[in-house]
Amino acid sequence: ENPDGSAMLVDGGGQQLIFTRNTNGSYTSSSGDFSTLARDASGIFTCPESGWRYQETAPGMLRCLDWPEDKPLAAKESKP
Repeated sequence: ENPDGSAMLVDGGGQQLIFTRNTNGSYTSSSGDFSTLARDASGIFTCPESGWRYQETAPGMLRCLDWPEDKPLAAKESKP
C-alpha cells in the first residue's frame, strides 16, 4: 500500500491498474475497470470479481499469485 492508501497492479503486458482504498478497507479500481480488492488478515488481496489473489511485493505493488508474471491478463480472464 502506498502512503496515500492506493495500490498498483501491473500485469505481464504492462497494464497498470490503480486501486484506491475505501473507508471499509476494500479497494476500488480508479481506472474505470470496476474491479475491487479485499485484503485478508495475512495481507493477501483477492479480487471477488475474478477470484485472483495478489500479494504486495513492494510498497503499493501487487503480484498475482495465480498467474505467471510475464503473461498479460486477457480483458475478461477469470481464474481457471
